[in-house]
Formats: sequence, structure tokens, C-alpha cells
Amino acid sequence: WEADQQTPKNQFSGASYQFVHDQLKKVGEKVVEFNGRPIRARWDSQLQTVLVEEFDGTPIPSSTAFAFVYPAYFGK
Repeated sequence: WEADQQTPKNQFSGASYQFVHDQLKKVGEKVVEFNGRPIRARWDSQLQTVLVEEFDGTPIPSSTAFAFVYPAYFGK
């Protein structure tokens, strides 16, 4: 998720992309278009998670726990 300058009430604003861990674990790596540029997501078998990075290898911070926390806290 990358924020933009908007501030809507009770929601995030900006670009986001969701990766399904089970799917990425099977394919290993995936290139997607994100916020106007291609990025790479890859499965890290040692950490058992998805790592997201720019093509030059710069890590893009991601929040894997968010998908579990948000519904539990805010409900449906």
C-alpha cells in the first residue's frame, strides 16, 4: 500500500495490491503492475512470507498481518 494525499473517512486511500501467500508459495515469484510501475513479489521459504521489492531489489514495506487484524477489529 502506498498512500496518496487524499483523506477519506474510515478508509485507506492510495494504491494497494494483495498477494495470496498460498498462491505465491506455489509459483515462487510474480511481477505485477503497482501504482504505475512493475514490482516483484517473491516467496521467501526461510521466513515463510512474501517479500515485495522494486526491480532494483529495494524492499517495499508490506503488511501481511493487516488482512487478519482489520476484519477482527472492525468486523464486516
